[in-house]
Amino acid sequence: MSRHDFTGIEPDISVSIGWDRPLNSFFVQVLRRHPHLDGEDDTIVWHGTEPGELKSASDAIAIASRWARVAARRAEGKRDIASRQRADCGTRTRNRPITEPAVS
Repeated sequence: MSRHDFTGIEPDISVSIGWDRPLNSFFVQVLRRHPHLDGEDDTIVWHGTEPGELKSASDAIAIASRWARVAARRAEGKRDIASRQRADCGTRTRNRPITEPAVS
């Protein structure tokens, strides 16, 4: 699994985008710090929990972009998030059938 974290546009919001190989899906999690419970978060958005739900990095980025500034273009010397997610996806599935269960 890969995971890339971003600071949210609103205070106390955090956004994560990643690739989950066993589910064969990208995922997006949007969390807000709980207003009364220290160290706890409320889940606002969580996509990519079903097999094949988010099939492309672009789908995940579109959802995450509502909550965080996700770099759509390449910064100097760095790959953009879409390129990193596609690479994460390819590295974790290369030479393996997509339906193969995860090895622990």
